Amino acid sequence: MKKFWIKEVISLDDWRAIHTLIKTNLPLQECLALLINKGNKKLFERILQALKAGQRIDEAVLPYLDKRLKSAFSSFIQVLTFEKALEMSLEIYDYDQKRQKQLRKDLVYPGLLFIFSLLGLYLFDTFGLDAIFNILASFTVDIGAFYIFRLLIRLFIYSIFVILIVCGLIFLFFNHPGRIVILYILVSRYFPDSLWQLYYSQNFIALFALCGELGYKTKETLAILKSMREKPLISFLAYHVDEAFMKGEGMAEALDNPYLDSRLRSFMKMAVVSLNFDKLLRRYVEVCAMDMERRIKKYTRIVQLSIYILIGVMLIFIYQVLFLPIQAIGQF
Repeated sequence: MKKFWIKEVISLDDWRAIHTLIKTNLPLQECLALLINKGNKKLFERILQALKAGQRIDEAVLPYLDKRLKSAFSSFIQVLTFEKALEMSLEIYDYDQKRQKQLRKDLVYPGLLFIFSLLGLYLFDTFGLDAIFNILASFTVDIGAFYIFRLLIRLFIYSIFVILIVCGLIFLFFNHPGRIVILYILVSRYFPDSLWQLYYSQNFIALFALCGELGYKTKETLAILKSMREKPLISFLAYHVDEAFMKGEGMAEALDNPYLDSRLRSFMKMAVVSLNFDKLLRRYVEVCAMDMERRIKKYTRIVQLSIYILIGVMLIFIYQVLFLPIQAIGQF
């Protein structure tokens, strides 16, 4: 019986080793034979059998690619050789991992702080305040103002929950290649130079520069980026840039469109007359990364400060509520 919990895919390390050997012009069959070991023997033998049966290389290896490589590889293989498609898939995987690691570093703490603070506030309102108000009911004290404050707390909590649910529904609706492009067009039109637009401008230029470093010409680079079905917004941006080239526009004019960061125009004007075109593209990516980090830190500081203020208000509220019985006893 097939054990469904076992991932029958070749590890990333094995694919890196395969790519290293393929770069030496060895056939894939010989690369697999050299790298075969106890851990990958079963999967390597399946690929070798498929190749002997006459399957194309991409058809033989695709079922055994990690999902993190499969979507990119299946796009690249349409326009590149197996070696180049695997190389680009690995390079883009490394780039995405590095970028996501930085985002997680910036967002994990404020995100967890927000979630646990909201959850704690909800639990305190649901269970803690009822017990406190039941105790206060036995004293002859006026707690009407506290009930009003409690209603404000509940309004705040439920408003946040509604906003989160709406955002989740919007995400689910637009989590489709065609719809996400429509949303991006609307955001670019009504909120130019937004963080989202800056993020994808940096991503597009970083991939553009990466292709250049790997030796691809501009036309080949745009063909590669347009083929990236797993990244519909990158494909969309590459399509518009390529369309501008087809109209006879230069590099600076082609990248001067409403769907990319407006600062890119200035960088490209310098880049096209510079002897260090690739270096300036990398500088743009670095500037964007610093700008995004600054913006994210600004937003997270606002979230953290708001949570700290809310916690402070709640502590004052709890102190005042617990102090009421002492006031009541002092009146006797």
